[in-house]
Amino acid sequence: MGPVSNLSASAHASLVAGAAAAALCAPLRAAAQAPTNPPPHNVLMVVLDDVGVDLLGSYENYYRTLGRAPGTPASTPTIDALSGESLNFANAWTCPTCTPSRAQIMTGRHGSRTGMGAVLRRTPLGGIPNPGLSHKELLLPEVLGRAPTPYVTAAVGKWHLVDHLQLAASAAHALGAPAGNWFDYFAGSPFNLERALSAPPGTNSYYAWRKIYATAIGPGSSPCGPGALPCEVDRLTPPMQHYATADTTEDALTLIQTLPEPWFLYVAYNSPHFPYHVTPTQLSSPDCLPPPTGPSPCVANPPQSSPELARCMLSVVDEQFARLLCAIDPAATTVILTADNGTDGNAIAPPFDPARGKGSLYQGGVQVPLIVRSPLTPPALRGTFHPALVASTDLFATLAQLGGSAVTTPESVSLVPYVSGTAHPAPRTRVYTEGFFPNFTPRARSSGPPQNYYCSFHNQAVSDGRFKLLRVWDRVGATGAVTLYEEFYDLSQGGPLNSNSTPPTPTPDWFELNNLLAGGTAGLAPSALLAYTQLGAWLDANYPSLVR
Repeated sequence: MGPVSNLSASAHASLVAGAAAAALCAPLRAAAQAPTNPPPHNVLMVVLDDVGVDLLGSYENYYRTLGRAPGTPASTPTIDALSGESLNFANAWTCPTCTPSRAQIMTGRHGSRTGMGAVLRRTPLGGIPNPGLSHKELLLPEVLGRAPTPYVTAAVGKWHLVDHLQLAASAAHALGAPAGNWFDYFAGSPFNLERALSAPPGTNSYYAWRKIYATAIGPGSSPCGPGALPCEVDRLTPPMQHYATADTTEDALTLIQTLPEPWFLYVAYNSPHFPYHVTPTQLSSPDCLPPPTGPSPCVANPPQSSPELARCMLSVVDEQFARLLCAIDPAATTVILTADNGTDGNAIAPPFDPARGKGSLYQGGVQVPLIVRSPLTPPALRGTFHPALVASTDLFATLAQLGGSAVTTPESVSLVPYVSGTAHPAPRTRVYTEGFFPNFTPRARSSGPPQNYYCSFHNQAVSDGRFKLLRVWDRVGATGAVTLYEEFYDLSQGGPLNSNSTPPTPTPDWFELNNLLAGGTAGLAPSALLAYTQLGAWLDANYPSLVR
């Protein structure tokens, strides 16, 4: 396996906000004594919404040790403590926006194969047909459900893979067709949070939102009424357990306590996605931790700006996530935490650029945290950061292998060798991402667009770890002429020279400020020209433009 980087003792200590957060990690010492051939692990996958590496303290400290200018992360002691007991991936890419990333996680394929390149809305943008994920696709829960030891699978929180026509046909899209072909259980929001129909105008949708029950969650009567599943209901506060972040946690806790093992639980929090707001203070706290000794930073210093509000929203997610960690057995559960795209521009704080966050192909839009805590991980690797190029597509092969299944895809590389500390037989040499509009339904599973597909734009990025090529394919005006715009960066050596060394040495281009194509290709150094040519040829061969 490749080299890893440890946080310094002082930096690591700063990540754990007191004994409370550290207590969550104490049971992990026992996990190191797990049997050599344990039964399949339970898997808890948590996907955060609009969280780049700039928002987490553990990643902030890691990049500071490499010389990047300091930023302003949220207060996330639980996630940072988890990071200290996990293998962390320093170069994880996903898509610039939500729906395509979630499709990648579930299918192990890029949008060019599955048709998922754009965000789904209840009302299609401009009235243009924009289909959701086809039931013909093979999803991760389906693979795990057919594993040698079959998993029971459940999803709670944000789904965002269904279009309005699919939703009208059945609110149980997440269960597949026939129902149970994908997930066995689902409850949550079909799109981004939508204000409850019964709520007054202007009510924040985190406090009053529309929730779908594809199935009942746990024992007891269904909120839909007898025989009425699936259904969509208004979720209103009070009680505060209905606040969206807490509601998702309550559903997840119910499933953790009731699902037969092994289980796969996909928890997709809506937060800290817009609308930004002041968070409630009377939510349930983790039951395995002592009560806080004083008010949280967000209570002591009420947030005012959007970046402050978003960070306090993420702090609430962190506390609710702690409740999940309290409920699981670390010796028998692999925990994966990641995000669907980078931080929204409205929540970005200096030195990061608000114009280069969510929705963009820059690192701020596509680089996300990826934290894996597993009983398989040797103690020496816990708390380290691995430089491997990885993608959200890789979670498909990773979980399939953890579940004992041989199913994979050409675009999914298992991370299990990294997590278990063994040599990787086929490490990724390039990482790719894209976005396009509109979505399409493939002719057959993962086969690409139909012949009559008309693409408005196709944004692409590829990196070999050092160099990164961005391509924007677009149509111009009424003529529909196709244009191509490119940018090219040296991520590791494209920054200003460090004059404190003799001779001066290159520094990373942390914020992609030095476009090497600004003066054309004539000015490229031989190594850069070779990389530019190779990356472009790789894109042409593997992901030709959908704008044609």
